[in-house]
Amino acid sequence: KPQIDNLLKADLNFIYIASRVLEFLQPDFERTSLSAVAGDVKSSMLEELDFEKEAENIEEFREFLRDQGLRDSVTAPRVYRDQTTK
Repeated sequence: KPQIDNLLKADLNFIYIASRVLEFLQPDFERTSLSAVAGDVKSSMLEELDFEKEAENIEEFREFLRDQGLRDSVTAPRVYRDQTTK
């Protein structure tokens, strides 16, 4: 979806800020590292928007399956590099 990265960033920033506010209002939440978890989720989700990196990961996994002789029992999607963007 076009501009999904901007929408996702806005949503993830809201979640992070909300977690910080909750930690401020309820100090017990700080011990659970709620904002750290929100930050980790944000980083992971934003990395997954880099489809070139995801394409590399899929190709690496396909090679692993081939090298292990698992291609008959496990599949991974084929990457279309000409359709892959950042």
